[in-house]
Amino acid sequence: MRQLLVVAAASAGLMGSVSWGQAPPTATPAAAGIQCTRLNANGTASPAAVLTVNVNGQDVGTFDSGIYSDLEDFMTPGTNTIKLTFSGPGDRMVNGELRCLRPGQTSSRNTILTLTPTANRLTAQTQVNLQPR
Repeated sequence: MRQLLVVAAASAGLMGSVSWGQAPPTATPAAAGIQCTRLNANGTASPAAVLTVNVNGQDVGTFDSGIYSDLEDFMTPGTNTIKLTFSGPGDRMVNGELRCLRPGQTSSRNTILTLTPTANRLTAQTQVNLQPR
């Protein structure tokens, strides 16, 4: 029955070409992550909401006040996992973000991740593809 429906749908032009017994085409995987030539962490932490910045499984900074830290010295060329974790929710002014200088840009950084901690969400992470400058 299923094959009849597939054949009928293909005949009616509702599907692309139907092939029987062939594997679907595979795409070449692209490098994961947002492409950046520079990356920094910014934001505001507090003693009640300490921020820890983690790069590829290693803690690289802990902040309990203003946050500004360049991260590319802790990264490797290619895909890196960057994680922000607050120890608690803090007040409404507490937040952390990652800012990326994209390839071809010289000064303006784009915010690629923002975390305002709540009791239900203290951690956020993303992948960044570090490109040579």
